Amino acid sequence: MLQPRPQADAPWELGYTLQAPLLAMLEPTAQGWQVNQTAVSRLVRTVRDNSRPVVLYLFSTHFSADAPVESALARDPANLAHTQRGPLPVDTYYGQPIYPWSVARTDNTITHYRERVIGAVLRELCQLAPAQRERIRGITLLGEVHQLFPDFESGMGFASTYEASDYSAVSAAAFRQFLQGRHRSIGAFNQLVGSDYASFEQVDPPGKDIRHQALTRFSEHIDAYASGTLPITGWVHAPGYAESVVKVFLD
Repeated sequence: MLQPRPQADAPWELGYTLQAPLLAMLEPTAQGWQVNQTAVSRLVRTVRDNSRPVVLYLFSTHFSADAPVESALARDPANLAHTQRGPLPVDTYYGQPIYPWSVARTDNTITHYRERVIGAVLRELCQLAPAQRERIRGITLLGEVHQLFPDFESGMGFASTYEASDYSAVSAAAFRQFLQGRHRSIGAFNQLVGSDYASFEQVDPPGKDIRHQALTRFSEHIDAYASGTLPITGWVHAPGYAESVVKVFLD
């Protein structure tokens, strides 16, 4: 982090980003997974003993932190993103495991442990002297929250059948709730999409491929271009012509 001092002619101030891998701050005990207070204290001491400004980066991303708890959490489908076929398996990226943590729900075990570690870190930070706390210029919780696809390293969702996440029961229920809030009545929704649902409870998130699966309604189809926009790219070279024109015919 670089930022100027209030005086325009003063030197630039140099800071740093302090990474805090939340899942790596958990350790197994006879009572289950507990916060490793030694790891938390080591992190906070860095803020205390370094006079430079800091941005604290709290994360528990799908990129592995070599934390023992990761494999345990991955055995619970509630912690994982789901495609149309069910929970995503643990994948690899450049030889390292990546865990498809769900970004669609917060009532699962991984969220519980994230909150416990964050609470432990914040409690220790709040015990620092005011001048030490003021070195913290920002705290980010962004992490890696984008969607994942099967065989992420090979195709990232484009080289094989289109499978996006999240299709868990929690996501499907939230989708129906969103539609009901947006359209108020199932009749209005049917008129908009040309369907004949009897209630919002019958509406499933679009998840079928019209090229390979039988559809009951067209609203069940999804692919990268289901929204109606198809990107077309290319080039033309016509020596001797003042203008070059490419015509695209849509069948």
